[in-house]
Amino acid sequence: MRALSLLSLVVVLAIVAMLVRTQLRASHQVEGAAAPASATASLPTQIQTDLNKMMDARPEQLNREMKDGQP
Repeated sequence: MRALSLLSLVVVLAIVAMLVRTQLRASHQVEGAAAPASATASLPTQIQTDLNKMMDARPEQLNREMKDGQP
C-alpha cells in the first residue's frame, strides 16, 4: 500500500513538472516575440520624451486651475 502511494506521488510530481516546463517554454516564446530589440532600445528615449511633455504641460494646467479658482 505504501509503495502504491509513493508511486502515485512520483507520477503526479512528474506530470506537474512536465506542465510547468511547457508553461515556462511558452512564456519565454511569447516574451521573445512581443519585445523586439529595437523597441526595448528606444524605450528610455520614449519615456524621457513623454516625461518632458508632461512637465511642459503641468505649469499651463496649474495656471488654468488658479484662474478658475480650483485648489
